[in-house]
Parts: sequence; structure tokens; C-alpha cells
Amino acid sequence: MRRWLVPVLGMVAVGLAAMSFVTPWWTIQTQGVFFHWPVDGTRQFGLFGWTLQWSTSGPGPNQTTTQSSNYANQTEL
Repeated sequence: MRRWLVPVLGMVAVGLAAMSFVTPWWTIQTQGVFFHWPVDGTRQFGLFGWTLQWSTSGPGPNQTTTQSSNYANQTEL
């Protein structure tokens, strides 16, 4: 079993890494945890109903905005 498990896991890892560069955004979502990276520079990280979103593309160099919200009440910080 180990003879084919390591090559298969290696191919899956290489495929995921290639997809992250080829596609404009990538999302991993399992059991309420996700990370989303669209092409416009906005990053989103979600954990069990909470979403943290930040952007690296602002009006000037190194401008960063952070927004946190809960699905229940949509509170912005």
C-alpha cells in the first residue's frame, strides 16, 4: 500500500500547487474552514461562521484593509 500512496499524494500536492498558480483564485473548504484568494488581491479566511477578509491592493503602496464579519450578524470591524 505504501508503494503507491506516496507517489499519489505527491502528484496530488503538485497538482494543487499548479492549480494555485494557473487559476486566478483558489479555495479550500472543509468543515467550515476556507481560504479564498481572488485575482484582485483580496484574501478571505473563514473559520466556523467567522470570515476575515483583507486586501493588499489599495490606493497606495502597502495599503491594507481588514474586515471581520460573522454570518449571523454581519458585524464589521
